[in-house]
Amino acid sequence: MQLSLGAIARPSGRTHISGSDRDGEPSLTVGLLPRTPIAIVFGVAVFYYAELLSLCIRETQRREETVVNQKPLRTKLAPLTPELPVEDVERAQQHYHDALGFEIGWLYPGGDIGAVSRDNVAIFFRKRTRPFEPAVHWVFAADIDATYAELQSSGAKIVEPLEKKPWGLRQFTVEDLDGNRFYFHCD
Repeated sequence: MQLSLGAIARPSGRTHISGSDRDGEPSLTVGLLPRTPIAIVFGVAVFYYAELLSLCIRETQRREETVVNQKPLRTKLAPLTPELPVEDVERAQQHYHDALGFEIGWLYPGGDIGAVSRDNVAIFFRKRTRPFEPAVHWVFAADIDATYAELQSSGAKIVEPLEKKPWGLRQFTVEDLDGNRFYFHCD
């Protein structure tokens, strides 16, 4: 920080002492009567310089605290959209519609990629040739009992029944036609 301090003798005989930082603030100004002894002018100048320096230091600290206490800005992300490998995109879309309650979203011309959605979840399918590695996803279900009953009654392929696991979660596992797995769980 750069400070400036000046003393100016005015035609009125008064001596003005003023100071400011590089940006012109904060500033202090004092006017002294004519014929004020130089020792007093010097003393007042030193006092006001110290006050100005103190003000600038406090302002710098305030600015630093503001920067330190502010969290970096974070953008909001939407839920992730998985892309699952499947042998036949249209068949996968129909299965997710019938067995898991999804709506068919779109199918790209040629049938190599398509999508389904349910509530705030979207899933993309991409046509792949076997062998491929099936995907695994964890799905939180607030009402795990109702979710289990719904998927069981709609014909989903439940490969592990609803049970409390040794790690404390109540969960069950659903597998689609291409081996992709969904671990539905609740605390």
